[in-house]
Amino acid sequence: INQPTKIAICLFASENDKTKEQVEKINSFELPFEIEFWLRNKKNQNQYNSFSQMVNEAIDDTDSEFMIFINPKTIFEKDDFLNIITKLCSGYCFVSLVGFCLFGSTKELFRNIGMMDERYIGSTLEDDDFCLRLNLFNKAVYYLHDKNYKKIDTILHHIY
Repeated sequence: INQPTKIAICLFASENDKTKEQVEKINSFELPFEIEFWLRNKKNQNQYNSFSQMVNEAIDDTDSEFMIFINPKTIFEKDDFLNIITKLCSGYCFVSLVGFCLFGSTKELFRNIGMMDERYIGSTLEDDDFCLRLNLFNKAVYYLHDKNYKKIDTILHHIY
């Protein structure tokens, strides 16, 4: 598959400051393709019923065939975007560098196996369901759980 000239980057941060920070960082990379941003903070700052609902909305709202999805807690670099797109063009239909926190796909995959299942309320198990469908349809997947995920301190962490 040829490298795309345009990709959608879907940012899942609901906070304006975090989204602005991520957009500025991505724009500084001078990537070799045009970027179509999908910004959750512009669409819905409230909580979605499910993670799947947010992913599906991003898919429906964008025009680009190639898509990269980014959780606000993920630390990313320019090479991550290039790596995802290169792997998608090399035959993988789903590429994850940090689980479902930094991943990419094409819309063709969703046309083939279906959208994310929105019945999983509260962001649990929809990633397992999706991975099972990837396996069921015998799709080539590149899936990592890399170290680039920043854990958010919790109140409990400070108590103990």
